[in-house]
Amino acid sequence: MLTLIFSAGPNRYALDARKIAEIVPAVSLQPVPRAPEYVAGVFNFREAAVPVVDLCRLLNGTPGRMRLSTRIVLVHYTPKLAGSASRLLGLMAESVTEMRSIDPTQLKAPVVSAPGAPYLGEIAAAQKGFTQMLVIEEILPPELQEMLFSSPERPHEV
Repeated sequence: MLTLIFSAGPNRYALDARKIAEIVPAVSLQPVPRAPEYVAGVFNFREAAVPVVDLCRLLNGTPGRMRLSTRIVLVHYTPKLAGSASRLLGLMAESVTEMRSIDPTQLKAPVVSAPGAPYLGEIAAAQKGFTQMLVIEEILPPELQEMLFSSPERPHEV
């Protein structure tokens, strides 16, 4: 399985490349009032408002640093709201510099489960340490999906 590798603080994570629509440079974001701190904001992408989650803040509790390798990874996300179509969700990550193939048979269940973090998936061991898969469908809790995706905006086609 082809994955996109990135960092959140000292830890390495991976996203399934099949879920990625596009990778764009970090841009200025408009804040979302009353959203959790890990919602970095929204930006205009091809005439559609796309919400962005700061993965460093979500995973480590500290804001992501703006580096040359900081990117917004646009993923296909289908909210679990009645009648919802696939939308774009931005995931801001540091050190987005590597695509790597991970053999699915090498993925193992995490030794420790993190309550309230269903987005933390299986782990692969590598020479550089562990890489943990993120489950895109589980990144947003239901109440945040409602806040970010309840508008009648047309689904974004990529």
